[in-house]
Amino acid sequence: MERFEANPVDIVITDVSMGKMTGIALTQRLCARSKTVKVICLSMHNEQEYVESASKRAQLAIY
Repeated sequence: MERFEANPVDIVITDVSMGKMTGIALTQRLCARSKTVKVICLSMHNEQEYVESASKRAQLAIY
């Protein structure tokens, strides 16, 4: 988040599973700070139900 605040960008690519924070949480924080940022959140999860649940909690669209 510090990097984003210091150097705002138009697009962020992240993973669902990360060390300190999930990609879902990061996406929520980024979108709360910027109305124009676009986020691509990748996942290796093979279960559609998991991805749909996570996206609903973060209010994300699945493509």
